[in-house]
Amino acid sequence: MLAVAVALQAAAVLGGGERQRGGGAAILDPQGLEKFVDELPDMPRLRGYGVAEGGALVAGNLTIGMYDTSWVSTARNLST
Repeated sequence: MLAVAVALQAAAVLGGGERQRGGGAAILDPQGLEKFVDELPDMPRLRGYGVAEGGALVAGNLTIGMYDTSWVSTARNLST
């Protein structure tokens, strides 16, 4: 999205579009822009099970928690 905005701005500044009355650059036609999709990252997977000998599935142990933290002290600790 940012790349499209930068391209449109550069085209307007450099006069890449047709001229309109009044000396301004025409708005670009979005049909002429190249279509693209960003590749999605490979996200890690948490499995709530394991595989025992013989291929049997066994329940795993996932501990998910929330911890109280202060972002000010965390930022201060990272900057040192």
